[in-house]
Amino acid sequence: MARLGLVTGGAGFIGSHVVKALLREGWRVRVLDDLTSGFTKNLPQSESLDFIQGDIRDAETCRRACEGVDCVFHLAAIASVIGSIENAVFTNEVNVGGTLTLLVAAKDAGVRRFVFSSSASVYGDAEVVPTDETQPLCPQSPYASGKACGEFYGNNFAEIFGIEFVTLRYFNVFGPYQNLNSGYAAVIPLFVKAAL
Repeated sequence: MARLGLVTGGAGFIGSHVVKALLREGWRVRVLDDLTSGFTKNLPQSESLDFIQGDIRDAETCRRACEGVDCVFHLAAIASVIGSIENAVFTNEVNVGGTLTLLVAAKDAGVRRFVFSSSASVYGDAEVVPTDETQPLCPQSPYASGKACGEFYGNNFAEIFGIEFVTLRYFNVFGPYQNLNSGYAAVIPLFVKAAL
């Protein structure tokens, strides 16, 4: 039987690409997304795809989403440094509280692997360039602090419960389905927009 992957934030910019890649590799995919920044039109039509509209802060939704899952790909988040400064409490509730809620649900469901979408922002203004994973964390915004906290919680769950926890720290992601008009767009879309 095909492996089942849960992709949180799967209707979003990066998540929708993860969904398509998993489907191409023969996985069954379950998407959990609240559609605050994602769109169902980003998702392909497939009998191997199941969609749950819900919030990662809700324990029952996460429990249901994790049933029978082999691997969680956790991309759901408030993905805005500026927004995290303007509304730090809400950002923390989603990015830290939601991650912890999902980790508990994954552990309870017997999920073996959890892939966490972090950010290069956890390094702050890195003193060493190019920056690699050996550099110290120095988050300088509530968004970055939340991502670092998610990494710490994931590593705790790996140590205590044996979940294989993998962290991906993205730098300036760019590609199809990215909103070039967003006030929170990464640097590459801003360069493209300025050149047009």
